[in-house]
Amino acid sequence: MVALESDDPLRLSAALSFAAYSAIRRFDFSSADALSEAAQRDGRVDPGLRTYEIFERAEILARLGLRNKSVRQLLTTDHLVENLPDEEDLPASGYWYTPPFFLGQKAFVLHALGNPSGSRQAALDCLAEMSPGWAGSEWAARRRELAHAD
Repeated sequence: MVALESDDPLRLSAALSFAAYSAIRRFDFSSADALSEAAQRDGRVDPGLRTYEIFERAEILARLGLRNKSVRQLLTTDHLVENLPDEEDLPASGYWYTPPFFLGQKAFVLHALGNPSGSRQAALDCLAEMSPGWAGSEWAARRRELAHAD
């Protein structure tokens, strides 16, 4: 509500995206879909958050069985990742929006699309390119699980 009242597109988009993430983790993909779609409505957000939201949407669409739509979203991410700001130009609220981080997001989408070998490779690449502190962090656990999945 505060983001709406203050017309803060970054906070509103981030809040909706976090709510979508929470719905994904609860396997409530219809809610995740609606929240994700709402998160992307305002184009005034920074490129890192926009890129994250497109990866998130691709995963949701894949989990809903909308494979073609998911793949179309995933295809748009390569260009977005290539054009991310340099790490020193990232906002404090999105310091992790780096190419290695997004390789992990790609791993989640590929996993949801039923591509275990592609998912495993993207997760391995993600962990190899991340700084050691990030690769060993608690939040990277899902990436490590995909990297070592059979």
